[in-house]
Amino acid sequence: MDRRVLLTGATGFTGQRVYHLLNKKADVTCFVRKTSDTSVLGDGVKLAYGDLSDIDSLKAAMEGVDELVYVASMENGHGEQAVKAAEESGIVRSVFVSTTGILTTLDPDLKEERSLAEEAVKKSGLSWTLIRPTMIYGHIGDRNMERLISWLKKYPVFLMPGGGKALQQPVHVDDLAEGIVRAWSKKISRKKIYTMSGKEPEQLLSVVQTIGKKLHRKIWMIPLPISPFVFMLRLYERLAYTPRIRADQIQRFSENKAFGHDLAREDLGFKPRSFAEGIDTLIEELA
Repeated sequence: MDRRVLLTGATGFTGQRVYHLLNKKADVTCFVRKTSDTSVLGDGVKLAYGDLSDIDSLKAAMEGVDELVYVASMENGHGEQAVKAAEESGIVRSVFVSTTGILTTLDPDLKEERSLAEEAVKKSGLSWTLIRPTMIYGHIGDRNMERLISWLKKYPVFLMPGGGKALQQPVHVDDLAEGIVRAWSKKISRKKIYTMSGKEPEQLLSVVQTIGKKLHRKIWMIPLPISPFVFMLRLYERLAYTPRIRADQIQRFSENKAFGHDLAREDLGFKPRSFAEGIDTLIEELA
C-alpha cells in the first residue's frame, strides 16, 4: 500500500462505501469535521480534521499525502478550494465526483456552481478524473428511492408527474463506489470524464411498477400535469414545518435523465446492475 490518499466526504452516503473499498488498496486518510459521525468507517480509520471552506485545514490534511479522492459536495466553492489546496500542496493525482445534474435544465444556481467547480478541475495542473453519477440509490439514506418506497408502502396511489414517461437511470451506490475506485486505480482514466449510471434507462412509470411488484402491492397511478403538481407542492412546503416531499423532487422525476456509461464500461469495466436488481437491497433494509 504505497499510495497515500486523502478522501473527502468519507462519512457520506457514497463516501463511506468508497472508503471501505479504497482502504483495501491504499493508505487512506479521511478528511472530516470534528462533528462528523465516523462510526460508519469502522475501527482503525485515519482521520484529519477540518472544513472544506478552510483551505489551511485542507492543506494541513494533505501533508504526507500523494493523492486526493474527492467525494464531497463541489458546491459553494468547495471544489475550487480543493483544487487550489491540492496544487499548492504538490498533490497531482486527483479524482473528483461531480454529478450529471450539471447536464440537466433544473437547479440553475447549483448547476452554475457545479460547472465552475468542474472547470477549475479541468483547467488545473492536476492529473484529474471527473466522475458524474446519476441519481444514487441502493441503501437506507439515499434520500430518493427510500422516500418513494416508504410512500408506496403506506399509500397504494401515486400521482404520476407528466404521465411517468420521463426516463430515469439511477445508479446503485455500490456500483458507483466500485466505479470510482476503478477510475482511481487506472492510468487510462486520467484527464477523462466518466458518466456512471444504471444498466439501462427506464420510464418513471416502470420504476414505480417495479417497486410495486417488489412490495407485492397494486399501485394505482394517476397521471398529473407537472405545473399544477409543482404549484401545489410549493404551497405545501410553505405550510409544512418539515415537508416530506418537495417540488424540486417531482421536477427531477419529470425530466429525462438517461445518461449512457459507454466510456466507463470500455475503460473501467463498469457493469452496473439493473434497477430491478438494485432496488432489492433497499426494499430489504426497509422491511
